[in-house]
Amino acid sequence: MERSRDLGTSVSAARLRRKATRLILSYLPESLRSVLVRPSSILGGAKVLELGCGPGWFALEMARCGAQVDAVDIAFPVLRIGQRYEAFCADTMGLPGRVRYICADLNRGLPLRTPGVYDAVVIRGTLHHLLDPESVLGDVHRSLKPGGMLLVDDGLETQTRTAILAALLLLLLPTQMSLRWKLRRLRHPQLMIAYMDRHGDSPFEGASGSNAIDMIQQRFEVQHFETFAAFTGILITELRLRYLERCREPILAAFNLLDRLFISLGWLRGSAYVLVARKVE
Repeated sequence: MERSRDLGTSVSAARLRRKATRLILSYLPESLRSVLVRPSSILGGAKVLELGCGPGWFALEMARCGAQVDAVDIAFPVLRIGQRYEAFCADTMGLPGRVRYICADLNRGLPLRTPGVYDAVVIRGTLHHLLDPESVLGDVHRSLKPGGMLLVDDGLETQTRTAILAALLLLLLPTQMSLRWKLRRLRHPQLMIAYMDRHGDSPFEGASGSNAIDMIQQRFEVQHFETFAAFTGILITELRLRYLERCREPILAAFNLLDRLFISLGWLRGSAYVLVARKVE
């Protein structure tokens, strides 16, 4: 009975995460959204390594498309959620592929170092946590087959102009922050940058940042790169409309269009990026 209740909680948590993810997907660039919504377009039937998989929702989506996935994360309790949800899906719907969950600290190196075994490596929201991304990327390069794909999406350091604009928007829009809090961050952009980059969330937050992009370019042939979400991300988390909650999504959609316009014109750089590269030998 207890096990059934735990599984139900795990499945509910995973479903809630996927529902939230679908909302966030609508604000991502098409190049990344197409991969996340339709992983079979790139990863179907492949042998894949995912680093920093969390509860494994994307690993599971790849397995639904027939991929054989090795999914690595440092948090064992989070991996257990993924394992239980995968078992539930396999029993109720069937999985053409499979996910093997591996608990490991990537700051101590890649746990699987057999050369040339993977068709693709996926690293989502993880590179900026690594103390030595160059070493990990070296292991990734060795583990890929010739022509293998590397898919990365990760955060970038917030630019000062972006922080000032975000602080101004938070000042003008309804949020849970006090007026004093907003004015202080408008006067001191570095405080806003620290808040947007969430440097206090983890001892490894922002450990590598944009340096990882240069490291990837040195080892791989980059086929696609773009940044996105200069200020939309902070609005998604902080906007509070109370009695006008039904207007939330249209308002955010309008700001997202403005966000994309500013990035396309080169006025702002996104707070995150998506990169697709190939191993060339």
